[in-house]
Amino acid sequence: MNNTTIIILGWIVGQLGYAAVSIQVLQKNLQNINYIQAAGAYFKKEVSNFVIAFCALLILLFIFPDFWDADINKMDLKIKSTKTWKEWIMIYQRVTAVVVGGLSQHLLYIAFKRGKKEIQKLDTEKGNE
Repeated sequence: MNNTTIIILGWIVGQLGYAAVSIQVLQKNLQNINYIQAAGAYFKKEVSNFVIAFCALLILLFIFPDFWDADINKMDLKIKSTKTWKEWIMIYQRVTAVVVGGLSQHLLYIAFKRGKKEIQKLDTEKGNE
C-alpha cells in the first residue's frame, strides 16, 4: 500500500472509530432509542463535520510532499540509526493517520455537537410518543 492510501484509510478509520464510540457513549443511558437509531441521527447531523475533515485531509495531502519524501518507505527509515520526529511519523504513519483522523473528528464534535443534540432530540421525541 502506498503512503497516500495508508493516510486516507487511517484518517477514515479514525473518524469512524471516534464516531462509533461517541454514539455509544451518548446512547448508552437513553432508554427510548437504540444504537442504530442513534447512529442514524448522529451521522445525519455530522455529515458537514465529515466533509470539513475530509477537506482538511485533502489539504494535508496536497502539502504533504513539501515536508517529507513520500517515496521513502518504512524499511529505509528503520535501518537509520537516528531519526527525526518526521521520520518517526513516517514509520508509524498508520497509527498517526488513525489518531489524527479521530482527533479531527473530536475537535469538530467539541466545536459543534450537532450529533449529540440530534440524539438527545430523537430520544425526547421517542419518549413523548
